[in-house]
Amino acid sequence: MFPVEGTERAIPAESPHILRDVDVLTTKTQTPMRMVEYMDEQGRLYRVGTSRWDISAAEVAEIYKNRWLVELFFKWMKQHLHVVKLFSKDPTAVWNQLFLSLIAYTVHMLITLELKTTKSPWTTLKLLRIYFYDDWSNFVNAVFRPPSRTSKGRQKTNKTKERLGSQRIIVR
Repeated sequence: MFPVEGTERAIPAESPHILRDVDVLTTKTQTPMRMVEYMDEQGRLYRVGTSRWDISAAEVAEIYKNRWLVELFFKWMKQHLHVVKLFSKDPTAVWNQLFLSLIAYTVHMLITLELKTTKSPWTTLKLLRIYFYDDWSNFVNAVFRPPSRTSKGRQKTNKTKERLGSQRIIVR
């Protein structure tokens, strides 16, 4: 722990994970702040600076923990639902976009569990859009259709081979 000078606040006995609650002044602007120091369940130490004096130190720690849960949720959304860009800043539009993305992901997961396929969400939902008005069996056949061509990687053309053949590589 590094030394922090300020007015120590009393820590309630029912909050054993709270180590310190101190009113401090920032070094540059001399702005009054509150620093709450706590340890999580895994033994990691956290120091949180806040300007909220109206809530308890346990509430400050809980808000910080929940903030990270929200961050992890949005990271998950970006990775799995591909919600990288929000289409609007209007709160209703943001909620609608999140709900629609969650519905699309849930539909993908239900299809994946039902058919026991390893198709990506993008592929599953693309096929679902194509076969939406068709029979379910047509959709299932499309999901399990073998690839129409095999990949041999990037093929070199004659022009590329000639260009590479004319270059001399000297290794020393």
